[in-house]
Amino acid sequence: MSIAIGNLTFYTVEDLAKKFKVSPATIYEYIKSGKLQAKRFGRKYQISQVAIEKYLTEVN
Repeated sequence: MSIAIGNLTFYTVEDLAKKFKVSPATIYEYIKSGKLQAKRFGRKYQISQVAIEKYLTEVN
């Protein structure tokens, strides 16, 4: 489930894995390698819509 804070939308690793039909481990690897920017809140990573769009434009 995405979280909206003001005009920003954040997704969990699990949300993105389902959305892009990959494993959560793949998303974690993208975060670890620096390909996808994420913020850590407690034990969970949150990925902003802006970071997702940036990653998608860099990949293509």
